[in-house]
Amino acid sequence: MRYLLRISLLVLAMVSTRLFAHPHSFIDFNAEVTADEGGFTQIVVQWLFDEYFTESIIIDYDVDKDGHFNENETKTLYDEAFINVEIYNYFLNIELGDSSVRVDSVSDFIAELSDGRLHYQFTVPLPRSEARSLTIMSYDPTYFIYIEMKSEDDFHINVPAIWKYHTHISERLINFDMYGELPVKAYWVILDAK
Repeated sequence: MRYLLRISLLVLAMVSTRLFAHPHSFIDFNAEVTADEGGFTQIVVQWLFDEYFTESIIIDYDVDKDGHFNENETKTLYDEAFINVEIYNYFLNIELGDSSVRVDSVSDFIAELSDGRLHYQFTVPLPRSEARSLTIMSYDPTYFIYIEMKSEDDFHINVPAIWKYHTHISERLINFDMYGELPVKAYWVILDAK
């Protein structure tokens, strides 16, 4: 009887970790993909945070309490809060053709408040490649933050007239360690010569 009780408690402990695991912050993800005559060049990423995370950032970084981030506040926010996601590849999983792209740096960081929510925008340069397909997934591997791509309408494509393009959203299963496999949306862009 005691053996059965111990096994039951062990199973309950293992299952309860998964049952109560959940994200603590939420991001709506948008992106603008740009290509030139040679192929893909950059992705401009936009994150719109939930109201609770926004409030904590306002308290910590809107020092003058004017509802905007001035140049100094933005630099401090970048240095103390945003740059921490660098170790997670800026929550991006990017593939050019069959090759994974490591995001070593970003540029043009903007932090704004709009309708009571924090908005980040930054640019991810892409390495030159002859690949004609680009896949973008955005997720926090710790599952502390849930990042959602809602639809193809959240993506914009800027390509010169020599290209036509196709887009598609699918789901891939990603292993989140103790949380198991969860579906993550993958956004695909395929370039074809006209």
